[in-house]
Amino acid sequence: IKDIERFCDKVLVCPDQEHWFWTARLTDDGYGQFKFDRKCWRSHIWAYRVWIGNYESDLELDHLCRITDCVNPWHLEPVTPAENKRRKQSARSEYAKGR
Repeated sequence: IKDIERFCDKVLVCPDQEHWFWTARLTDDGYGQFKFDRKCWRSHIWAYRVWIGNYESDLELDHLCRITDCVNPWHLEPVTPAENKRRKQSARSEYAKGR
């Protein structure tokens, strides 16, 4: 419980409770970092494992909302690395079209 409280202290939940923004340290590529059990975790991975559960080690968590500092575990889906890469490329090309 103490670690969950410490984690939640670093989260800003949007008024509509859709996104949970990480307000602490971010990696250079925009993912949150959370120190737990002497290890530095990506905060979205930690949140997923706490609220949803474990997932296969050969999978990656894809941010369905496309917001890398969102740690809402219900915005994450375990997918293969190839699928995660494909989705990222697709999102980038959609963003580029809208510019």
